[in-house]
Amino acid sequence: MVTTVLLAGLLAQSAAPAAVPTCVLVAPNGDPIGFKLTPWDESGETMGLLATEGSVWPTATLVGDRMAAMPAGDAGRAFAFGGDRGIVVLLGDPEAGRGWQPVALFRRAGGRMSLPLAHGFCQPGPRFTVHRPYDPAADPAAIGDAIAAFDQALWPKDDCALLAQDGRRLRMRYRLRDSGTVEFQSTELWGREPLAATLTHERVQRGRPGRARFVRRTGPSGHELFFVDDTSGVKLITFLELRGTGARDQAGFAICGYRGMTRGPAPR
Repeated sequence: MVTTVLLAGLLAQSAAPAAVPTCVLVAPNGDPIGFKLTPWDESGETMGLLATEGSVWPTATLVGDRMAAMPAGDAGRAFAFGGDRGIVVLLGDPEAGRGWQPVALFRRAGGRMSLPLAHGFCQPGPRFTVHRPYDPAADPAAIGDAIAAFDQALWPKDDCALLAQDGRRLRMRYRLRDSGTVEFQSTELWGREPLAATLTHERVQRGRPGRARFVRRTGPSGHELFFVDDTSGVKLITFLELRGTGARDQAGFAICGYRGMTRGPAPR
């Protein structure tokens, strides 16, 4: 199986590679998550995860395996850490010419992935030395269990967490005005008034997350993925262009958690 182009390109440099994928994410409550991803054996089927400074997870060096039984669109890009209720790291497709690729953490539910827990991006980062080896006696079932950032009960109800490419973590509101319009609001980026953008829903295969693209002339543009599991849901929002204060040429990555969802007619 083949990983994404960026990951494969970085990890295939066997002769003293200069960089490894370094990933920065944000959880719905705004907590920072960061790690470096490195092959743990020559097969490329096992990966090591090492936390970067200030990250709330992982709390120790972890080793995980590529998930074999995955939908076609995710095949080869997901690595599972821990037991059946552990954490899955899913690498997205690189955005052409941008030097980064999206990444998300999911709670594992046996052989499948449940809802996303964090959203962000990976890009080439400095090499590192492992000073403390992986502890094989660690309880794999406990991975991620005591992390407040992963507790749905603690996720904010009214807004989302936004990670700018420069590392800033901000709060943002993201609401559907109708089926073809979405509103963004973040005082730090776009001022006090909400911005409206045109939203276009895409056709997706049954069982896959909902997907839509949004665009605003001289404003934010990007796409969203909407995951639903029973009465809970999560939106992963990727801004290809934030076009806000101090971020005109930057990407952004937001995650919104929804609890107590009920089925009803779509907005008109």
